[in-house]
Order: sequence, then structure tokens, then C-alpha cells
Amino acid sequence: MKITVKAIGSLSDYLPGDPVDNQAEVEVAEGATPEGVIAQLALPTDLHYVVEINRTLVPPREHGSQALAAGDLLAILEVPKFGV
Repeated sequence: MKITVKAIGSLSDYLPGDPVDNQAEVEVAEGATPEGVIAQLALPTDLHYVVEINRTLVPPREHGSQALAAGDLLAILEVPKFGV
């Protein structure tokens, strides 16, 4: 199935093809989750992400369980790390 992925900032470098406005259409498996798409796009695993599906915030604990549907807009934003 196809979804649209919007990767904010430098994450857009990981989008396939020629993204327009930091967005690209991505083919994903039925039942794909935000966590699965992050892995599919090979986003860095040592970062933390804020994720929205169709402009609704997805809590981090649901990144691996919230199923995407065909036509969804998945927005991914890197969260800066703080501390030493």
C-alpha cells in the first residue's frame, strides 16, 4: 500500500526519489507501523522521533503498534537530545 511520508529537516535526505516539500510517496506493507517505516527508510536508530499520522500525534509507546492505512500522511520529526 502507498502512504505519504513527510520527513522534517535533515530527515528528508532519507526519503526515496525526488521529494517535494519534504514529502514522498512510499510503498509499505499492509499493517505497517511508524516504527516499521522509520526502519524501512533507514532513519538513524539512535535518535528519538515525534510522529503524526494525518496530523494526529502518535505517542511514542504506540510507534510500533499503530497501524497505517493506505493514503495516510506520516510526518516524522527528530527530537533533539538534551543533557551530557
